[in-house]
Amino acid sequence: MYSLYPFYNPKRPMCCYSCYPRTLINMKKEVVLTVRVDSETDDIIRSLAKKDDRTIAWTTRKLITEALEARKLLKNKSKK
Repeated sequence: MYSLYPFYNPKRPMCCYSCYPRTLINMKKEVVLTVRVDSETDDIIRSLAKKDDRTIAWTTRKLITEALEARKLLKNKSKK
């Protein structure tokens, strides 16, 4: 199965769809958002993703969601 995905590396968090194309099929998000960050922010997000054994995309979505919930702009889904 993995021969179909030559860029697959289970020890490295996904940084883009070309690194793990299968997630594009499984993903149920409606909007793709691209952001530019400085190198310090990139290092922090990558280290958080590695520490939690998550993808960079998941970690970034989680940080954005937490920030919006903290500002009360998004309903807190965990308190339903």
